[in-house]
Order: sequence, then structure tokens, then C-alpha cells
Amino acid sequence: MNPIEEKVTWLGATNQLQYLIHEMIDVGFLENGEHWDMAVKAFQLQGKTLEKKDLHRTKHPKSELKLRDINIVIDALREELPAKKST
Repeated sequence: MNPIEEKVTWLGATNQLQYLIHEMIDVGFLENGEHWDMAVKAFQLQGKTLEKKDLHRTKHPKSELKLRDINIVIDALREELPAKKST
């Protein structure tokens, strides 16, 4: 993987970013393990530096309306990536 040159500015809430990361693991786009470190290196929250503990400790969002756009991206990833093998 290439080093991250410029962080993505996340405009949503911290828990929405956490949800995105978890879903990306679920579809096989990311591997479980150093995902919080990767997220802190790749994203900033509304222009501010993210802390790993902020992502790790937050609860999943409850509003389906707020997750709609994230789920659209995740569904597109599911279609593009090979099926995740179950063990």
C-alpha cells in the first residue's frame, strides 16, 4: 500500500466513520487489526486530527437515515470485490 499523502476530511460524525471502517472490514476491503491506525492516518474529522481512542470507543450510529450514504458505498464495494470466504 502506498503511503497516505493527504488525509481525507470526514464531514460526518465520528461514529459514522467508525461504522464505515467496520463495514469495510466486513466486506473484505480492510483487514481487521491495524484498522484504527490506518483510519487515523487516512482521515481527519472536519479538519481536526483524529485519535484512535475516539474511533475505538464510539458507539455505532442508530439512525438509518444518517447511514444511508455510507451503506450505498458499502453496497458498491460488495458488488466490486470478490465474495468474502467464510471459514
